[in-house]
Amino acid sequence: MPFLFSVPTMVRSMLALVNYSAARRRGLPELPDASGTISNVSDDRLVEALSERGLTAPHQSTVSSPEEAAAAATQIGFPVVLKIISKEISHKTEAGGVVLDLRDANAVQEAAIVLQNKIGEDKIDSFLVQEMVNGLEMLVGVREDPDFGPIVVVGLGGVFVELMKDVSLRLAPVNKADAIEMLSELRGAKALGGFRGQAPRDIEALAQSIVSLSDFFVEHRTWLSEIEVNPVIVLEEGKGIRAVDVRPVRRD
Repeated sequence: MPFLFSVPTMVRSMLALVNYSAARRRGLPELPDASGTISNVSDDRLVEALSERGLTAPHQSTVSSPEEAAAAATQIGFPVVLKIISKEISHKTEAGGVVLDLRDANAVQEAAIVLQNKIGEDKIDSFLVQEMVNGLEMLVGVREDPDFGPIVVVGLGGVFVELMKDVSLRLAPVNKADAIEMLSELRGAKALGGFRGQAPRDIEALAQSIVSLSDFFVEHRTWLSEIEVNPVIVLEEGKGIRAVDVRPVRRD
């Protein structure tokens, strides 16, 4: 017999059982063939491949030095975000490898030098200079579960994903109706509709991004064990989303 520690936990558990029962009645989703090519999950191609499916990246440039970072930022336009790219460090924010709201070329160059000194030049493969985008931060991911197969996860993004633990799960692949239902299950769903004077977010674009990432993973599951976009910045209604940080986990 299960033992639940609180009424909210009980309600969420009962809702999960109801959703599972409904899914069983509809029939579990069939996985299409893994027809994607390995080139689509390479470092050089992944962001472009996702952008083609509506997971649009901000304007960005990969560079190898502080001087090149300053030049790239000038071309992109300010403000920008500076991030390290490192094979040794997958969670850049926790490592202190992200600097926000840089407003001129000197600030970008100085920030890159500080990152080199703090993290170590030998650990930094390159820098990513990225247009700074403001909006609601969400997480969208898909991972391979050894028992259930590909599972789609959606939740509040950025630093809040670990703090709030507010996520919704489905077996992949999902359709648009599934994606909207997942969003409605989140405790933070009100933020998408406009909260405390904020404009409503582009729920349609976010739902489509969930479907697109689910389809991409299923097609490329031969090469990927997990893929996560965190954050997905959800812009105002009608303005789409931006896939700010993509973290793939490739199979050996």
